[in-house]
Amino acid sequence: MSGVTAGRDRPPAVSVGGRQRIIQRFEELLSAAGSPLLATPSVAAQMRRQLLSVLDAIPQVDLSVPVGCEPLRPSEEQLSADIGLSRAQSGIHPSESLRAATYMYEAGLAVVAEEFAGAGLPQPTVRAGLLLNRAIMDRLCVASMSYVDYLLQKVHNSHVEERRRIGRELHDRAASSVVVGLQSLDLHEVYLAEDADLAGAKLQLARQALAEALQVIRHLSAETRDTVGSEGLRQALESYLVSSPPGIRTEVVASGDLAALPGPYAEEVFLVLREAARNALSHANPSTVSIELRMNQGALWCCVRDDGDGFDPNQPASGRVGIGLVSMRERVALLGGSLELLSKPQRGTSVEVSVPLARGSR
Repeated sequence: MSGVTAGRDRPPAVSVGGRQRIIQRFEELLSAAGSPLLATPSVAAQMRRQLLSVLDAIPQVDLSVPVGCEPLRPSEEQLSADIGLSRAQSGIHPSESLRAATYMYEAGLAVVAEEFAGAGLPQPTVRAGLLLNRAIMDRLCVASMSYVDYLLQKVHNSHVEERRRIGRELHDRAASSVVVGLQSLDLHEVYLAEDADLAGAKLQLARQALAEALQVIRHLSAETRDTVGSEGLRQALESYLVSSPPGIRTEVVASGDLAALPGPYAEEVFLVLREAARNALSHANPSTVSIELRMNQGALWCCVRDDGDGFDPNQPASGRVGIGLVSMRERVALLGGSLELLSKPQRGTSVEVSVPLARGSR
């Protein structure tokens, strides 16, 4: 065991009065920074419990063990894991948790150092800094792993749902059209000797059905290859809309520096907007579908609009549209953004997406 945690140099527990001062200062710092972590009472209470867990751990910290390798008590590990999970589920950016960790250190350092000095420990400020930092980092490691595990699971679920959707499209649209085509060819042979006109109609129906199946297969095949790549978000969306059904006018309007949009953001936003456009083209019976992209002040705003049938958002969505909307919301949430669906019967639908960009990516 390290000298910091052994013998007469073992640091004392932080006093009740010291804890109260630290909690008060911690919340003052968060409030001054406008932290969203204070907006929800349950989240604020969770942070207080974490701060008390950090202070409880100070006398037991072993600085000879690498960061993240010293096992926490089950209750402490569960608390940290719950914090990481709840942050991810709420769409709170990791930078807010890092800021809170910094404020924990800032709020606690002077008080803990003061109490170490009062207990006669040498180098009280250095020791307070090392022990506080280690206790915070051990818990941050657990919370970070929980946060990342949740996001990875969500990404996996999105990919699985995308594959299922393509499978359903192949089964329900392509396969059914092929069946109609094959049945029409069989009937063509039956009627050929007895009714040439009816036989000809069945042959025409077979050609139409097989052409529809081919169009569906080609469209889905293109979707599996669709990426933003080096062309950029606007060009990728324009390429997707090229295969829209005849008679529907489409357009993509963009403003701002879309080239500043990081690749991972562009790919996820593309999948969301493509799904919104696909829903409009497939289910809304529109005459126009438009996509607007606007990059402004470190944030991306997008909107997919159609002038189709529309619907009442307060009513349960149909199975396919409902599942697609859930997937879209999850993808946007993974980026720390928001999605709003606006629609009225016979008045069309709009899907608005807002995504703030991380400071380092602007």
